[in-house]
Amino acid sequence: MAVFVGSEAVRGVPKLRMKGPSWVSHSADEFATVIDGSYFAGKKADFNLGFGQAKYIGALWMAYLARQTPDRRFITVSPGQHHRHPAASDLPLPMRIAAKYVMPTLGLAHKLDVGAKRLVRRRNRPDPVERRVLRQRGQHGLKVPMVNQADFLPDLANPSFQDNANEAIHRFIT
Repeated sequence: MAVFVGSEAVRGVPKLRMKGPSWVSHSADEFATVIDGSYFAGKKADFNLGFGQAKYIGALWMAYLARQTPDRRFITVSPGQHHRHPAASDLPLPMRIAAKYVMPTLGLAHKLDVGAKRLVRRRNRPDPVERRVLRQRGQHGLKVPMVNQADFLPDLANPSFQDNANEAIHRFIT
């Protein structure tokens, strides 16, 4: 059993002005440029884009591993945005205040223990259908039921993209 900590950044979060990653080819070469950082050469750094791309490649790899080992359970679960997330510590003061106080009030974030429980619940769930899916909150909200994200982003279920993510990752690990 393996659980990868995913993120809604894989598909984008319009309410937070986060665009999901866009890809030219979904090739192993393109994924490898993200992994080695050359994708960002000569471009303005964009933490949210890099974060979404990394989580996207990781989710594809987990799906690849699940396909290759059907007797094992590999899932990607987003614990959701919590009000003490360390990513907010690098934001300007108004955004840090919003992350800590405003987002929870608007239902855009929750307490840390809620996210931890999501991970544990999915890990302990014996549902074999869930063995290969990316579980996150629904398409239209950050605090709605967990669903299979491949229903909203079919790329995640594409075996060729999964194979390419695996190939790209294995260029860096041997």
